[in-house]
Amino acid sequence: MVKKTILVVGFVVLVIAIFVFVSFNYFSEKESFSVKPYSLQLGMLLDSKASAVVKITNNENTEQEFDISFTNFANLAFIDEKKFSLASGDSKEVKIFFNSSGSGVDIYPGQLIVRTSLLEKKIPILLNVRDKNRVFTINQDGIPEYSNVYPGGKLGVKISVFDIEGKNTREVRAKYLIKNFKNELILSQEKALTIDGTYNTDYVFDIPNDWVKGDYVFVVSIDYKGIKNTAGYFFTISDKQETFTDNTTFFILFILIFIVGVVILAFYFTKSRDDLLVQLKKQQNRELKRNLAFVRSSKMKLDKIKDSPEKTQKVRELRKIKNKIIGDIKKKQKIQVKELKKLKKHGKKNEINSKLKNWEKQGYQMVEAENNMKNFSQDFVKKHIDTWKKKGFDTSYLR
Repeated sequence: MVKKTILVVGFVVLVIAIFVFVSFNYFSEKESFSVKPYSLQLGMLLDSKASAVVKITNNENTEQEFDISFTNFANLAFIDEKKFSLASGDSKEVKIFFNSSGSGVDIYPGQLIVRTSLLEKKIPILLNVRDKNRVFTINQDGIPEYSNVYPGGKLGVKISVFDIEGKNTREVRAKYLIKNFKNELILSQEKALTIDGTYNTDYVFDIPNDWVKGDYVFVVSIDYKGIKNTAGYFFTISDKQETFTDNTTFFILFILIFIVGVVILAFYFTKSRDDLLVQLKKQQNRELKRNLAFVRSSKMKLDKIKDSPEKTQKVRELRKIKNKIIGDIKKKQKIQVKELKKLKKHGKKNEINSKLKNWEKQGYQMVEAENNMKNFSQDFVKKHIDTWKKKGFDTSYLR
């Protein structure tokens, strides 16, 4: 029973997993090509070199020509192969080289632009060029409740500043800047900070309603004795996300209804099958008990006979009969179970009920005992028939 339950549950889980996978692919819009990762954030020291890799995959059924370029990265980013073609389903890893020589310590936002005749994608790139003599390390993390940034909403960032040289109290001025990916300054604020080894704060800023949706970078810049320390936090202003859209709600409800339906069907299938097998098992047990009871009654009659060769022979014969009855019934039970499962598999419920009634009737009439007791004398059998008749069993067929 446990094994069968595990198999049924496993089957249900498999069906649900397949359904969710197919539904996700069905409802998800397939793009002409894909680029991974979706954004790049890279830190490098001033006057150094670095590299990064993006993977481009052609999702169309035909070959496509690709054109690669940059925005705002003049003399900072380079690529060897700017034009190439990809067959259907093929991918290519494109290596981007960065060189910070000739630039200054700052946060540089830019874009990798991937074009075909069907689609153009802009991959945000955030390059942080650092001074090797910097005094502070600045970390930034988004505040979860402000993860959806939209016009009229809020931007929330956790800012942590660490003094690299240890626990020193320093009075500094910090700049909070917001730039778009055209490297245009959108917002600038200044604040005096006292950093005693570490400094932690939450920055929450109201996003004006007239800000254009797109990619931005929030910059923290601390200048200490002419040494600039910077860090950038990438965020996107998009539409306000509702808890559930109409399509999302419909999709979730559809999945829930499907899951509940599959579970109910699986439960009904398991329970109905098990109920039928239990019913058959009970009938088989009653049949076996009555056949053996008939044999035991005959044994009791033989025990009253005085010792004689005939009694010894009858007892031996009765033992053989008992073993044969047990063997015949077990063999018949296996056939019944096999037939029941076959009928259940083909959904023949009426025929199953009819079979169960016939098998139950056969069980009450003790067919095996009748066939195996025929070698006993008529008077001997008659006495036992009368005994069982008084106990209420159907023995008319034995007369």
